[in-house]
Amino acid sequence: MPNGRCIFHGGKSGAPPGNKNGEIHGIYVAGWPATEKKTLEHELLFAKDQLSRIQKKLQKLRKLEDDLRERDEDPFWN
Repeated sequence: MPNGRCIFHGGKSGAPPGNKNGEIHGIYVAGWPATEKKTLEHELLFAKDQLSRIQKKLQKLRKLEDDLRERDEDPFWN
């Protein structure tokens, strides 16, 4: 809002100047140890690999489903 207050509860918007809370927790930490960064990178690569495998299996299942639907529509199988 123009007066700098929240439109929902009327409180001040945003953190006070000099607030460092966002810098000392979570992904905003600039000084993470290299080992922790390496571990997180490894976990991210593992998750991407797992997602890729799941997507491939899902493609196979969708193709199988399509094949079964085509077979059910084919008068030869009915």
